Amino acid sequence: MLNDFKRELLERHPTLDLEADASLFEGLCEKYGRTLQKQGPLATAEVAAMDVERYLDSKAVFLRELSSYGLDMDDTTDRGLALELWVERSYPLIVDNQDVYHAAQEVQREVERYLLGKESASPVPDATALASRFSQESIESLVTYTQKQLDFLQAFSEFLSRALQLDRGVLKFRRDILGDSENTISQEEADDLIRSPAARCLPIDFFNEAGIPVVGHSARFVSREGVSRSLYIEPLGKTVTFGSDEPQEQFPFRWLTREGRLERPLVDQSSILGRLGKLSEDLTKQHPITVEEASYLILCGGVIRPRSISGRIENYNFAPAGAHTYNHSTIMLTVASWMSPEQVRQAYAKLRRQATANNTYRSRSDRNIAVFRFVIERAALQVPRDLVIGTRGIFRFPPWRQLVKEWNKQYPSGHRQRFDQPGTTAEKMFRNAFAAGYRAVTGLKYYAPKALTTKEAIDSIMEKVKTRTEARSNG
Repeated sequence: MLNDFKRELLERHPTLDLEADASLFEGLCEKYGRTLQKQGPLATAEVAAMDVERYLDSKAVFLRELSSYGLDMDDTTDRGLALELWVERSYPLIVDNQDVYHAAQEVQREVERYLLGKESASPVPDATALASRFSQESIESLVTYTQKQLDFLQAFSEFLSRALQLDRGVLKFRRDILGDSENTISQEEADDLIRSPAARCLPIDFFNEAGIPVVGHSARFVSREGVSRSLYIEPLGKTVTFGSDEPQEQFPFRWLTREGRLERPLVDQSSILGRLGKLSEDLTKQHPITVEEASYLILCGGVIRPRSISGRIENYNFAPAGAHTYNHSTIMLTVASWMSPEQVRQAYAKLRRQATANNTYRSRSDRNIAVFRFVIERAALQVPRDLVIGTRGIFRFPPWRQLVKEWNKQYPSGHRQRFDQPGTTAEKMFRNAFAAGYRAVTGLKYYAPKALTTKEAIDSIMEKVKTRTEARSNG
């Protein structure tokens, strides 16, 4: 029954993962153990729906808080630590409804110790070494280059880095923000600018009118009664008020610090960093560089190394298709045309090992996938009568005995592909072959989901959830 309950939760909430969200499943099984015994998996999953949504929202808040402490959620190691900390502290959030912000504060010291250790292990690079640090975020380290290719790449890097500093957008930004179209600042000054709330929120016109220096200022948010956005700024030595009560258009700005840590602060679109981020994104549309590299080049100059090969893996677990789900992974490579097929193979082979979807053509028996295709071709589609949120269609299979007979007609007596076992054994063996083929193709264990085809069925479920939720609240 517990497995059926977990399966129902996975079906209703495709973003869940049995391993990564194990604490959720454990907590819900404990919290709703009696409900599960009395009312069964389907009804219990309905009752637990709000807990799952609260869990997912809390997880997002927890990871966002840890990101604000300095963890980079795009870095495998950093994200791994964040998820481990979440697993350790999410159980009380589910069972006892504890506060997620308090849980995040409890691990702040641990995160800071981790980041200090990470920084002390990494020497501070100069501008030349910075180019190689940028490239380490790609998959170039997986590829073996010839010396001739490395010489070519260095020449291309030096040319592009200098040529891009003649771009009209770059020259205008430096003139307006840094005081002259040829001005640049140091990496340390750039890091301070990126961390400044003023640079994240205020446009350059505000800086100029208030007499705030772009380089060398410091700022912090302050609370003032009746005012939503105020900053205390040095060396100005006073508090400035800006904006309105309306929410500002914001986007995440990406910056790689001197220590090699990726920061992603939210910035107003009209701010200094908003303008820098937009210009950097525009440069990446025409040139083989990243947003972080473009921003560094605009502010600091120097030499950046364009990407010769980069890649990304996207893993989809329990992707919904009607009432059915499946797993799949994709690998996307962006490759410079001068790279050799062997180098592309090297990168792909190493990335492929990181794909998590376990669906594969390598079934233990070719017959399994053949049986799967045979059955799916004969399945009828039971579509929802009402096309509203929550309804779902399913496959309707003919009787297994009928399917076995049709399958055997394809082969002469005694053929190894036939299912000639006595009694119901043939049907069982045929269904097992289909289930094995289903697992090979979808990456998931086969089960027969229930159809929900009408608005009345959905309304009935929602009414039950509402009634039980109210009963729990009143109790």
